[in-house]
Amino acid sequence: MKNIYIDFEYNCSNEKYLNLVAVSWKVDDGKVHSMWLNGRDAKGGLNKIKLKNFLLKYKDESIIVAFNVVAEAQSFISLGLDPRQFKWFDVQLEYKMIMNQWNTYQYGTHYFSKMKTVKTTKRPANRYSEEKSE
Repeated sequence: MKNIYIDFEYNCSNEKYLNLVAVSWKVDDGKVHSMWLNGRDAKGGLNKIKLKNFLLKYKDESIIVAFNVVAEAQSFISLGLDPRQFKWFDVQLEYKMIMNQWNTYQYGTHYFSKMKTVKTTKRPANRYSEEKSE
């Protein structure tokens, strides 16, 4: 099973079909691929066909990995593909599930590399506890 990490860029996000501008993806081989999908010229239209054929080729033997599957699935619909025919892994959802649970991963020291900051969080007092805080 191969992982395909994919990210679309688009505009007109309130339309049923997104105006896809560009896409980048990486397969497990490590090489990053990207292409323009602007539909206003012939090359953009041909690139959409190439991308669609690529995705259909690996449909049964890959997992699509994305940060926000809702947006990427909408991009698949805009390409004329049924996103329900693909296997998906939503990194954003998994991250939120880890961070929002009442467990040790939620609290502690977190390093945010883009902002170059460190944030430390502590478990709040249990408001349902029978012990009274003073």
